[in-house]
Amino acid sequence: MKRIVLLLFLVFGTVIAGCATSASTSTFDVKKERQEAAKQLKGFGTLLANNAQFSTLDPTTLKRTLGEKLSDYVTKDELSKMKSEVPQWLAGNFQTDIFYLMPDHNRDKAAYLTTTATFTDSDEKAQSLLFQLRFDPEANVSGATVKMVKEEGKWKIARIITE
Repeated sequence: MKRIVLLLFLVFGTVIAGCATSASTSTFDVKKERQEAAKQLKGFGTLLANNAQFSTLDPTTLKRTLGEKLSDYVTKDELSKMKSEVPQWLAGNFQTDIFYLMPDHNRDKAAYLTTTATFTDSDEKAQSLLFQLRFDPEANVSGATVKMVKEEGKWKIARIITE
């Protein structure tokens, strides 16, 4: 009887160890993850029509709107950085992470610029993806490269490298 119990514990321990090992060595399927991330970026890029009003130019309203409209597309850290850059952006410094908005002072609006995404690279070790974003040609601005990571099970923009 002791041998049977010992054998059962041995088999059970081996099964548990095997499950733990396979879970810790899961592979990063770049093709699958790239498709999921591209869907997220498509949602971000077409959140509003090109040149549509994203927000007013009031700093408090703009910061609140960033959180309301972008929390599904941008990591918490990147969203915090964007909010902190609102004063610079309103002062005319467009080399910020708020690259997808253009101020229209005549209409008191932050106009949204639509983008299209193209996959450029991956980092399997960091489990991150890079995409090139391009604006509608009418926007007359260059694009940006974004680094995406998974946060809370969703692909989100974690870092923006402005061109």
